[in-house]
Amino acid sequence: MASLLELKQLSKQYGATLAVDHLDLTVQPGQIYAFLGPNGAGKTTTIRMMLGLVRPTSGQVWFQGQPLDGHPERVHAQVGSMVETPGFYPFLSGAENLHAFQRLHGNNDAARIKAVLELVDLASAGKKPVGAYSLGMKQRLGVALALLHRPQLLILDEPTNGLDPAGMSEVRNLLLRLKDEGFTIFLSSHLLHEVEQVASHVGIINNGKLVKEGLLSQVLNSSEAQLELQSSQADRLSKFLAAWLPQHVPGGSVRQDGNLVSVAGFTGDTEALNRAAQQADIPIGGIIHRQASLEQLFFQLTGAQQ
Repeated sequence: MASLLELKQLSKQYGATLAVDHLDLTVQPGQIYAFLGPNGAGKTTTIRMMLGLVRPTSGQVWFQGQPLDGHPERVHAQVGSMVETPGFYPFLSGAENLHAFQRLHGNNDAARIKAVLELVDLASAGKKPVGAYSLGMKQRLGVALALLHRPQLLILDEPTNGLDPAGMSEVRNLLLRLKDEGFTIFLSSHLLHEVEQVASHVGIINNGKLVKEGLLSQVLNSSEAQLELQSSQADRLSKFLAAWLPQHVPGGSVRQDGNLVSVAGFTGDTEALNRAAQQADIPIGGIIHRQASLEQLFFQLTGAQQ
């Protein structure tokens, strides 16, 4: 299958700071590709280079097999984006705002406005002034604006930023609905639990470099598992494990939360650990192996603080 979007050795340097460092990345049609990284990792700079808003220091952005090479018009006709919370006229309705944007581009397609409002579940609110919209509704209207010219790729930078749980649920359901409609979505977000529920593929960037990329399920399966132990003497168990693990399971890290003690990256013998705790007279009420979540994998790869 031909790639829809490719970044080839893409770099951006500001003075002595290399914000994006020889980034290679591929997005195929039909994916929801989640682009993740800590603050300052280079996500927004990368997105701006993808859209032709920032010129790369080196490397190329390719769309449908053609390089952008200083010609952003090659991609704008086929890409819809919402990089920041869009500004709308608060006294105009949602439909009137979309019509105003259409007129700026010499278009007048009422049927298309109706279609995108239905797609983002704002058909019943289309005649209401945008000033009366919730933040979640405004975000969905921003997506409707990005869809107005029938793009093949939708690029969204932090679409759930600042939303309450209801608003996040609205945007999450919208993204899944758009995927079912055949849209390809490139999504940047710091809300990893939300991303895990919608993404098909993931790329994680740290210090300008891509440190992990692939099908989300495969990426998680390849990550280090977590061991969870319940104990009525969790404080003693944590201290015991902090001393025992370096000798038996290098790299395992211990974290305590109440009566639960978690060991990230545990690859050793669970029975041996249990026997050693019993010999130290430390009771263990239960042991559970868990696959690492996207959040845990993110912290492992980026070293970001939990």
